[in-house]
Amino acid sequence: MIAKMVGGTHPTDSLIPIYFLGRYFFCNFFVWITLTVRFVVGLRLFILRCAMTRKTPSKATKKPLNQKQKLIRLVHVGKGKLGWDDGTYREALEVVTGKSSSKACTVTQLKAFVRHLESKGFVATPPLQPSPKRGSKKATDKNHTLDKPDVANSKKPQVNKIEALLAEGGKPWAYAQALAMSMYKVEYLTWCDARQLQGIITALVKQNEREAKAEKY
Repeated sequence: MIAKMVGGTHPTDSLIPIYFLGRYFFCNFFVWITLTVRFVVGLRLFILRCAMTRKTPSKATKKPLNQKQKLIRLVHVGKGKLGWDDGTYREALEVVTGKSSSKACTVTQLKAFVRHLESKGFVATPPLQPSPKRGSKKATDKNHTLDKPDVANSKKPQVNKIEALLAEGGKPWAYAQALAMSMYKVEYLTWCDARQLQGIITALVKQNEREAKAEKY
C-alpha cells in the first residue's frame, strides 16, 4: 500500500501484459481456425457444385443428309428391292448416267437413275417430286425442264423419235437428259445438236434391245 502511494510497483503488475497478450493470441487462434474451416468447407462445396453442373460431353450429332446423299441411299435401296447384283446395277448405272459409281453422279443423274429404277418396278418412299411443268412458276426456263424439250423444227423429228424410244422402254425424259450429259457433257437436250441427238437415239435403241433380250430370259 505504501509502495503504491510512493509510486512503487506491485509484483503482479508484470503479469498484466502477458495476460492480455495470451488472450489476444488465444482469441485470434480460434478466429483463424474458424475462418480456415469455413474456407475449406466453402471450397469443397464449390468444387462439388462445379462437378454437378459440369455438362457431360454430348454425343456428336449426325449431320442431316444432303440431297445427293439421300438419292444415293435411295438408289441402293432400289437396287436391293429389285434384287440386282452388283454387275447388273453398275451396267444400268453406266448406261443411264455414264458413271460406274453413284458417288460420282450429279443430283440430276441420280434422279434420272431413280426414275429408271421406278420404271423397273421400284417404288421410292417417299417418291421423287415430279418435275416442274413448262409454264409453271417453279420452272426457271421452259426449255430446261424434264418434260419434252422445245427444239427447232429441224430437230423435232429426232426429239419425237427419242420420245417414242423412252415410252417404249418406260423411261422419263430425265433418262435422255442424263444420256446427253454422260455422252456429250451437255446439260440440256435443247442444247444438243443433230449429231448428238442421233447419238442419244442410238443409245436408246441399244438399251431397249438389251432390255428386251433380258426379259426373254
